[in-house]
Amino acid sequence: MRTFRILTTFLFATLLLACNNKNTDFEDKLAKLQKENDSIANVQNQIKQEHTAMMKQHEEFMEEISSGNLSDSTLVRDMAQHEVMLKKQDAVIKANDELMQGHNQLKQDFATLPEAEKEAQLKEMMDDHDRIMKDQDMLQKEIEQMKDEHSKMRENLSTQNKNEATTTS
Repeated sequence: MRTFRILTTFLFATLLLACNNKNTDFEDKLAKLQKENDSIANVQNQIKQEHTAMMKQHEEFMEEISSGNLSDSTLVRDMAQHEVMLKKQDAVIKANDELMQGHNQLKQDFATLPEAEKEAQLKEMMDDHDRIMKDQDMLQKEIEQMKDEHSKMRENLSTQNKNEATTTS
């Protein structure tokens, strides 16, 4: 009987340590993911600022285009494509913000979750981070592309206006 108690106590202690180690492992993974989440949030904020600036630049350029006589229909078409791209980017940014808010909420609720749920949430968070980082890379490339295209369009518009001014003189 005494051997049974010792064996039971030993098994219980081993199980308790194993659970504690697993919880510590989950907590360590969450802390690592939270640091990654903070870094992603910094990039997200930078992208939001660039996106907002690009939207403002786009609106100003559209006003400039609409106020003059425009003989180049490709410019209007290109600007319409940019409008669609900006709206799509806005939706991606908002979706990523929501995911990141969910990650912040998870940190608060994590200790109360069962083990299987903790593991599932950590996996989902890693997958979300991968997707957000891909989205951020895509957004940065699209914003740079639009900046370049806006510069070229402005140059073309300026050249076109100069040519029209010299032909009407």
